[in-house]
Amino acid sequence: MFGDFQNLDATVDRFSAAVSLYGKADFNEALALLEPLLTAQPADAQVLNLAAACCLSLDRLHDAQTYWRRAIAIKPDYCDAYNNLGVALKELGRLDEAETCYRNALTISPKHAGAYVNLGRLYAELGRLRESESAYRHAIELQPGDGNTCVNLGVLYQNQMRLPEAEAAYNSALATNPADVNAHFNLGVVLKMQHRFVEAEASYRQALALQPDYFEVKINLAHLLLNVGRLEEGWALFETRYDPAWQQRKVAPPPVDCPIWQGEPLAGKSLLVWPEQGHGDSLQFCRYLPMLKARGLAKLSIACSPVLHGLFETIEGVDACIPLDDEHDIPSHDFVCLTMSLPHRLGTTLATIPGATPYLRVLPARAAKWKGHFSDGGVKVGLVWAGDPRPDQPATNAVDRHRSLDARAYLPLLRVPGTTFISLQKGKTTQPQIDTLPSELRPFDPMHDVQDFADTAALIEQLDLVITVDTSIAHLAGALNKPTWILSRYDGCWRWLHDRDDTPWYPNARLFRQTRPGQWDDVIERVTEQLGHFAKQSAAASTMTPDERFLAAVDCYEDKRFEESLTLLKPSIETYRADARMTNLAAGCSLELGRASDAEAYLRRTVQIDPTHSDAYNNLGVVLRQLGRPGEAEQAHKKTIETDPEHAGAYINLARLLESLGRADEAEVAYRRGLDLYPDHAETHNNLGAMLQAQGRMPEAETCYRRSLAIKPDFPNACFNLGIVLQTQKRYRESELLYRRALQVKPDMLEARLNLAHLLLATGQFIEGWQLFECRYDDAWKADSVRRPPLPFAQWQGEALEGKSIVVWPEQGYGDTLQFCRYFLMLKRLGAAQVTAACQPGMRRLIERMPGVDACIPNDPHVTPQHDYWCLTMSLPHRLGTTLDSIPSSVPYLSVPPDCQSRWKGRLPEGPKVGLVWAGDPRPHQPSANEVDGRRSLDARAYLPLLRVPGIAFVSLQKGKTTQPQINTLPPELRPFDPMHDVQDFADTAAIIEQLDLVITVDTSIAHLAGALNKPTWILSRYDGCWRWLHDRDDTPWYPCTRLFHQTQPGDWEDVIERVRVALEQWPACERTPA
Repeated sequence: MFGDFQNLDATVDRFSAAVSLYGKADFNEALALLEPLLTAQPADAQVLNLAAACCLSLDRLHDAQTYWRRAIAIKPDYCDAYNNLGVALKELGRLDEAETCYRNALTISPKHAGAYVNLGRLYAELGRLRESESAYRHAIELQPGDGNTCVNLGVLYQNQMRLPEAEAAYNSALATNPADVNAHFNLGVVLKMQHRFVEAEASYRQALALQPDYFEVKINLAHLLLNVGRLEEGWALFETRYDPAWQQRKVAPPPVDCPIWQGEPLAGKSLLVWPEQGHGDSLQFCRYLPMLKARGLAKLSIACSPVLHGLFETIEGVDACIPLDDEHDIPSHDFVCLTMSLPHRLGTTLATIPGATPYLRVLPARAAKWKGHFSDGGVKVGLVWAGDPRPDQPATNAVDRHRSLDARAYLPLLRVPGTTFISLQKGKTTQPQIDTLPSELRPFDPMHDVQDFADTAALIEQLDLVITVDTSIAHLAGALNKPTWILSRYDGCWRWLHDRDDTPWYPNARLFRQTRPGQWDDVIERVTEQLGHFAKQSAAASTMTPDERFLAAVDCYEDKRFEESLTLLKPSIETYRADARMTNLAAGCSLELGRASDAEAYLRRTVQIDPTHSDAYNNLGVVLRQLGRPGEAEQAHKKTIETDPEHAGAYINLARLLESLGRADEAEVAYRRGLDLYPDHAETHNNLGAMLQAQGRMPEAETCYRRSLAIKPDFPNACFNLGIVLQTQKRYRESELLYRRALQVKPDMLEARLNLAHLLLATGQFIEGWQLFECRYDDAWKADSVRRPPLPFAQWQGEALEGKSIVVWPEQGYGDTLQFCRYFLMLKRLGAAQVTAACQPGMRRLIERMPGVDACIPNDPHVTPQHDYWCLTMSLPHRLGTTLDSIPSSVPYLSVPPDCQSRWKGRLPEGPKVGLVWAGDPRPHQPSANEVDGRRSLDARAYLPLLRVPGIAFVSLQKGKTTQPQINTLPPELRPFDPMHDVQDFADTAAIIEQLDLVITVDTSIAHLAGALNKPTWILSRYDGCWRWLHDRDDTPWYPCTRLFHQTQPGDWEDVIERVRVALEQWPACERTPA
């Protein structure tokens, strides 16, 4: 940051010693040594620079800027001094002057990366985001290995909700420095914001492995675990929030002289519950107070904000409610506990959340105060559109911005007929916001007369519905059991859990989540539609009898209007004598709406009313499985069967559960019994087929799928699954027809489109195959798939390239790059002024030597210069119109760098040399890819018949952690020579292959590397081989020197190995190339 002090005149001992002290962070000692030099005449600019740096580190900003100004006066072209002066001025809040200094530094030295970094930070703080981005990008171009700047750029993108770009920036930082703990942390944050929780957790845990005391990571990991329902582990980590060692903690330990309660017995003791963070936290977790009292406490006290006092003094079990003000002292207690530690201390899991509501109530005096304030016309709806800005807390304030709206965003709601709106919004901006609305649509605003939360609760009691962003009002309304609709930001709060629109904390609450970061329009549209239904149903229901309500609710359910059905049912369920029909239907609605906890409560009430209600037991099993309680779910399904031995649905649901638990034999029995009772259930035939297919029982699976289609001819899932079974049996024409049938019924079924693409390519139908293959990066994919690179220029669609620049972007595996990089020269021949190859780590030394490649860069979008176009590697055959007859098959198209040739020359054994690869690359985090890898891979011992062929020196080309253990399982005299521990990249591997006479490999990247080098290559291919090797051939137009040995039966490698052994024994000397 402060320039290079080490190159100063070594004879100046005092200065050299000061430099050394500065490096050790002994800034006061360094300044003391420099003192005589600072008064010398003439003064030395670098001495002044070092003194200023020391002062800056000691927070003596005015002294620092004085020294730097003196340095600049002595040396007007002192670039580092200008840059550092800018840092000091920025710290002093003199931002315009800081910008001028940075600009001066860049005028003197246009390639000063540090000045660009500082400009980027300054512009980000000023909200000049485009300029900040530009400055960071300049810095990265000048110093591609600067991971810190990549992190800064990622934060900039993250704050703009440009999440894919932020992710790429953090990955760039990690490519430079895999131990960058901040990059791991920030990557975790961005992945969590994209709901990629497994990856986010891995990033957080990697950060903690590097820095175990990184408290911000611990608290973020706690939030993630709570978000995904792993409450026990989450609560434990959440205790980090008040750790005294965390200097930036937001929660202070309670300032009282008694020990923190750690779960000790409470009988006869006194406990003080202490508040923290926001009012919403207190409102949510005060539900635990009666549970504490039930543990035998002699005295239970709660301290709270004065505005909560009037409400909390009504909570059951509370002996004393103490307002935190100057008028009330805190008496002594045996223990104290923070409010949000109660779930942890009481062992709360997802299944044991105390969700009973209401647990707050309104005192009669407060209710009387507000009675009659509103007109009787229409449904009364309370509104909150914004949170509580906290400019002094930047992180909290950023969250508040993401959760808040402008009042005008509610205009579509305010126009819904049959409604009366009441503002529950507090704050200085409330009235100005309301005044921006058309006068006839302005909500009634009573909040100027509201003194505390007890008043607000009394208001809410008179409403029919509350619609609110994620604020304390959501918790207050939920705690009062008032129907509550919560508008949640995309990266919603951990307490609402992931991917559900109900909440076990408040059974009467519903969540409307953003489907895209920052986009409220879709949320408002959905809320407006539901509010219209709610208002109509409320109007109609007000005159209905319970039976009429039930029949109307059934009609709504059958029309898939589940929310309306619940609205009709709830008054009867809450007001009249319990009716099992109603509670069961309410459970069905809740389940359809994704509110599993509500459904469980309704179903348990149903079987309590009617212990013979078999449908309720069956549905309870479904709900319990969704809630992650498989043991209870199994018992519920078995109870159904006990109650009704011919309940087909119970057998079918039990089968699904048992299959998910890996108990396939029991599942099959249950599936078949269910089908005996319900033979026309197409979905169950399909499900049984899928389970049999996973076991490799293809003929039986085929029978199941065909039965499913006989019942439901246009069932796309069965068409697709049968297509897969037939494709694995090489019945390509039948398979093709089934994929097309699935797509006719469901045109957006990406899985069918991609499988059809693979089939067409495998059978040589390239034109349509390549076109369909483009679906692999469709944005609608939810599973692991190819992603478009976040580059700020156009994707190449085949436009003329004369005089243009294009960057080719890698995807999927190394083998794909090695196979399709052959097209680079064709792009150059089309007139491209520049062809840039972005490539994965380990590929650069090979790719940069290729004819037609002008530049080779890392596959990092943030160091990618501007181009006219980008194109994915595997899209090149499509864009260039490749047919079976026009495959560019000229080999070799890769060559070995001379230094690699020299490095590996003479290091392999003498005699005919054969390279071996027996396994692919396991990918546990990508289940589908991992399943294919399992089918293409062998154990090293499977190669024993080959290793016994005399007169051949075998060389392992296998990489990975399991390579040496696998080799060690072989007899010592048969073990192949293994040079791969010295291999750094594919160029090294290519140099080894160059010295071989033959490569024998399963279908991995080595097959493509050897083929591209024109080395004789034998590929051992699984029965349902990869599409690129084409159907029913033992050669390949992609690599003229390659031969394929296909399995003749699925999973049977013995026959393949035997044929390879025979071929190896007959391998003619003329095929052997000299080393």
